[in-house]
Amino acid sequence: MEIPVALCHKARSLNPKIRHVGYYDDFGRILYDNVRQNTKPMEGTEEMHILNGTVAAMLNLWNPASSLIGKVRSFIMIREKLTALIYPQIEGHYFLVVFEATTEISEVEAVRSFFEQALR
Repeated sequence: MEIPVALCHKARSLNPKIRHVGYYDDFGRILYDNVRQNTKPMEGTEEMHILNGTVAAMLNLWNPASSLIGKVRSFIMIREKLTALIYPQIEGHYFLVVFEATTEISEVEAVRSFFEQALR
């Protein structure tokens, strides 16, 4: 497996609609973040931490069901102002890819496939 920093850089370069790609711990703390040049944050720092913490909490909430229905491999969140791809990793860490809201689901799937191949 490549290191998360390299994967963030490669994933960010796959599509110009990607706002940022980050690697986070199980509390939603940023371990690495690659932001598209000249991208203004939609949220302030506090709101960003709330979003990241919410994703981390959601993954932790789903963990007990893993023995019954399998681990979460990835999921896509579509909101009014953004689309996000969450790709869980070991020990609660995860990649979060934030796209422009106008991104087609096929474009998100292409990035999901990139992670699937890179993390085998």
